[in-house]
Amino acid sequence: MNRQPRGYHAVADELVNENSLKAEFLKWSKQRHDFAQALSEEMVTVGVEPKWSMVIAGTMHRGWMTVRQAVASNKTQSILDECIRGEAAGLKAYHEAKLFPLLGSMNAVIQAQGKEMQRALDHLNSLIDPPAAQ
Repeated sequence: MNRQPRGYHAVADELVNENSLKAEFLKWSKQRHDFAQALSEEMVTVGVEPKWSMVIAGTMHRGWMTVRQAVASNKTQSILDECIRGEAAGLKAYHEAKLFPLLGSMNAVIQAQGKEMQRALDHLNSLIDPPAAQ
């Protein structure tokens, strides 16, 4: 999970001429860091060592490797496309986690974080394909 915050931070660093996008990516970077920390804390609370997060981390890492390549090309469209792919992969991992029996308030944490990830994905998609003017 810890690769996604760094990925968003790297994207923000590259978007020096796009202040509104830069602010969004910095916000998401902090949010994803907080997500990882909250999940780890919740797992420890219920007496589980946070190993399963490695599955989510692996999924996100693969997505963020591609994002890094897009950042190297310094094309905003490519960066957004890869961020969408990375966010969708992370969201899929959250949906898959909900299929397993979860202890304590882990289900609530995953649902809340998944909703925030869906909002980010929706926003990224709107940047690629803005809604038609009314």
